[in-house]
Amino acid sequence: MPRPRDTGAEARILDAAVRRHAEGDEGWSLSALAADAGVSRASLYRRFRTREALLDRLAEERGLDLREDSADTRTRVLDALSQLLRGGSLAATTIEEVARQAGVSSVTVYRHFGDRKGLLRAFAAERTPRRLSARLKIAAGEELDEELLTLARSALAFVREYRELIFLALSPDAETKELFADLRSLPGTSRAALASFLQRHVDAGRIVGAPAQLVPYFVGGLLSLGLANPTATPEEIETNARFAVRTFLAGARAPRPGDGAMPVEPATERTAKAVTKPAAKRRRGPDEPVESRAAGGAKTKTKTKTKTKTKTKTKTRKAKR
Repeated sequence: MPRPRDTGAEARILDAAVRRHAEGDEGWSLSALAADAGVSRASLYRRFRTREALLDRLAEERGLDLREDSADTRTRVLDALSQLLRGGSLAATTIEEVARQAGVSSVTVYRHFGDRKGLLRAFAAERTPRRLSARLKIAAGEELDEELLTLARSALAFVREYRELIFLALSPDAETKELFADLRSLPGTSRAALASFLQRHVDAGRIVGAPAQLVPYFVGGLLSLGLANPTATPEEIETNARFAVRTFLAGARAPRPGDGAMPVEPATERTAKAVTKPAAKRRRGPDEPVESRAAGGAKTKTKTKTKTKTKTKTKTRKAKR
């Protein structure tokens, strides 16, 4: 004999959802609603295939619109993660803490990002200079200076906002190392895109050097400027970005035809005197000829008569004897 249809099951399920919302429980699951409504999960899933379908019915029949704007929810969650990361601790970046900070349920965070690694990967892709990787990959022509300047501005602004995160990347903590290693292993990193971008300009003869060396020079310079100016204003970021690009290209730019040696600065008065100062005179030995100047400036040499005088004295003594 077939079991009688439970015509009130849908109403009880919707009532359970309204009740949980009123109690402040935004993280309820369909299984929890089934238990509250006194129906099996199979019965609930026959009536509401997905959570979204149940939320649609709540909005239509009960006037309770709990449906989320996916883009807005994603932004709020990433904003919450940003705030926690500014504290310089990955221990605080649990799904539960991020959800609390964002004002959403943990289930919502899991639904959008999967797990904590997925959340951090999304942050790296959407909130760091890595998002410029696609632009560097498609950049063409001779816009070397402007593309580097765009990347430098973004990198310096990121270092200012997430200074603690830069230091966190150098942490000896095992869990932190594992998480950052996972982020670095993802395709499309900023360093890889920058290396490919620079290689194209090396091939075009605009700059010289190996990208494997050029990338650390450029990135290292940006990090130094960023960490040294933790409260940089937008104007200072612009100045520092231009300085970093100009300094980098001064060493990497390929020589142009007609470029000569670096100009020599004129000597100062003190330097000129030092250059023209005559050398110190050396003492003449007893047997060396004496130099003198005759009229007209010609040099004459006079040999010493020391030996001659000595021989004369010796002959005089012998004659007296």
